[in-house]
Parts: sequence; C-alpha cells; structure tokens
Amino acid sequence: MPMNKYFTVDDRLRGRFWRRFGSFEFARNASGTTIEATEASAVASYAPIVFTKRASGLSPYMPFSTCDAENAFVSKTGEWLGCYVPARLRSYPFCFLGRRGDETLAVCQDAVISDQFADRHCVPFFSSDGQLSEPVRAIEGFLSKLKAERSRTDLMMKKIARLDILVKLRIDDFTGMSGKPFFRIDWKRLTKNKAIQGALARDIELQRLLHAHEVSLHQFARLRALEACGSRDRHTLVAEGPDRNEFLEALSDALQEL
Repeated sequence: MPMNKYFTVDDRLRGRFWRRFGSFEFARNASGTTIEATEASAVASYAPIVFTKRASGLSPYMPFSTCDAENAFVSKTGEWLGCYVPARLRSYPFCFLGRRGDETLAVCQDAVISDQFADRHCVPFFSSDGQLSEPVRAIEGFLSKLKAERSRTDLMMKKIARLDILVKLRIDDFTGMSGKPFFRIDWKRLTKNKAIQGALARDIELQRLLHAHEVSLHQFARLRALEACGSRDRHTLVAEGPDRNEFLEALSDALQEL
C-alpha cells in the first residue's frame, strides 16, 4: 500500500470527520498486499499467492502486478476486478500502527476532513457523548479480528520456516516487488521427506494454505493478461477465467493427493 501519513485516532480528531472511500483508486499504485491464511482460498480463486520475507517473518502475499506496474485488479473507474477484496484493503483508510501487542488505531491523512459539509459521505470520528462513533468502532473491531487472524497466520509461517520447504519463485517475466524475491513451496523436497509429510499431515489448516498457494500460481497467466489488456477487457478476463467451482475442485484433488 502507498506510504501515506497516518494520524492516531485520539482527542486531536474530535470535531473532525473522515471520508468513506467510494472506489479502489487508493490502491491503484499498490504493488500487492499481505493476506491472512483464512483468505487464501478466496484469493487463489482468481489471483496468485506467494510468500515474502519481512523483518517480522514470513507472510503470504498477493501481488497486484508482475513488475511493480499499476495495480491490474483496479479498473480505470476504480472498481475492484476480482471476486474477493483482501481484508487489508477493506479496512482503508484505517489501520493499526505501533509495535505488536501495543497497536493504536490510525487513519490516513488523506481521508481526514475538517468541514462536515465538504463531503456528503463524511463520518464523524467521535459521537456526541465523546466516544468513538459507531462506524469507527466497527472498523476497530474488524481490525482487531484481522489482528487475531494475523497471529494464527504467523504461527503457520513459523511452521513453514521450520520445515525449510521454501524456494525462490521463478516465473518468466515476473520481477515481483522492486526486484525483491518471492518464494514458493518446494513440493519435491516435501514429498521426499517423510518427517515433513508427517508434520504437515497433522495440520489441516496449513495443508489448505499450501495447496491454495500451489493452485494459485496458475493465476500468474491471468495477471499478465490483465496487465496486457485494456480496462474494458479486464472485466471479461476476470469473469470468464477459471471459476470458483473449478478452483475448489482442483484444491480438493490436491488435498487428496497429499
């Protein structure tokens, strides 16, 4: 996501308002987003999932472009071209900032409004009783759930790191995020190691994440096609690509083969 400035939601924002986003224009220049394990099946039904290494550890990651170009999943009119919107985009313009375990609700400065009549879609940060307004509390609750999902995803990522089954992703014409490497599961290494298979067999949720990742790699062809065509044809590519039922059948077959 773009590195915009964020304000902590506190007393300084009393009497001020925020703008609900009416399109996904804010994500047009984003190169991708981290996702949670529970999102993997929904994302993989139309887009690729890879793994990225950050200071905080491994994360599942949805690339929006093969070469850091414009987000291929946002149309020229700001629509999201996909059957599922990643959670981190749905929480915009809010996020949690700060060290893990001590996060604070924050809002993007671009969404803050001082005059309530400047935008008919604006919402107050605080209600008349001095508490966070109901919409802000709802978003804070959503982000809290997302934080809990991140903790569960982190546990899976630590298991993957211990199993040592990642290899650098190599796909033609895919440079990734500013040339930084992405990773995929090495299924040959996994299938040759009985100990790894045994550890994986005891974790159904991790199995689902790994197989969703593997099936999703076929979506790089769609991502390249989206980048190559105009916005009018992008809608057609998303609508007429492999449907969700075909994806779920492929995922089911992969799980049975483990």
